[in-house]
Amino acid sequence: MRPAQSIKAPEIEVYPENWPALELIQALETQWHRGMEGKAGLMYGEAWAWMTEAGITARAERMDLMRATQVIERELLRIWRMQREARG
Repeated sequence: MRPAQSIKAPEIEVYPENWPALELIQALETQWHRGMEGKAGLMYGEAWAWMTEAGITARAERMDLMRATQVIERELLRIWRMQREARG
């Protein structure tokens, strides 16, 4: 038996203004609606609850964070859809 090989993930650059949205996506990694083909979208109620717990209470800040998070969400869904299609 060969020893397991580690897979190195590619390094990516994250602009400082995008860190809060990435942190929110990571915090919600188990909070996705699931459909017949897999993950279908984030549970936004959980996102609002997380922001409240994190002390993010200003409405404008919360809306900006949700918009940025939705950009990441859409891209993740697109990538996952492409992966499903490639598998057949």
